[in-house]
Amino acid sequence: MKTIKNKSFKPLKLTFSGGKVLYLGPGKTGQVPDAAILQKSIQALISAATLEVMDGGPAHSQEGGGKGSAPHETTRGHKPGMSTPTKSQRGG
Repeated sequence: MKTIKNKSFKPLKLTFSGGKVLYLGPGKTGQVPDAAILQKSIQALISAATLEVMDGGPAHSQEGGGKGSAPHETTRGHKPGMSTPTKSQRGG
């Protein structure tokens, strides 16, 4: 298995043998069989620098170290310590 990365700013739809389809969003990675890299359509995207072939590791381990690679913090309401003081914290 090879890991590929979409380096364009548009989503890609890649069709492989057997009717399989891989949808890659902008900047996203996905895994494809080694034989799929040899297809003419995939080779054209690689030579146009739209796709980048990475090592065969898992897709989630390839994303990191870059700008915006940290997961977004999910909060509901106010962050702890940022809310208004409760009645017990006001001293009265």
